[in-house]
Amino acid sequence: MALAGLWTFKAGLPRVIANPGNLDAREETPFGSWLCGTVLAQVGMALHHKLCHMLGDSFNLPHAETHAVLLPHSVAYNPRPLRLLWRQ
Repeated sequence: MALAGLWTFKAGLPRVIANPGNLDAREETPFGSWLCGTVLAQVGMALHHKLCHMLGDSFNLPHAETHAVLLPHSVAYNPRPLRLLWRQ
């Protein structure tokens, strides 16, 4: 489901940018987002995601940038097998 959401969003976004009036493309992008969000709703959020949201909400920090800054620290905190997987 996550991959389907990513591919759907990826296929629709350039079409929306090229022609904002294209209703089929405008339907694809939120559907792709919904699919990805549905996946996230089915799993527990990891420490990284929770930290980013807590800091972002508490200090009005930008979402993507907060994730980018904290990611190396979150990976370093995780157990060694997860760090090895991350490097692949």
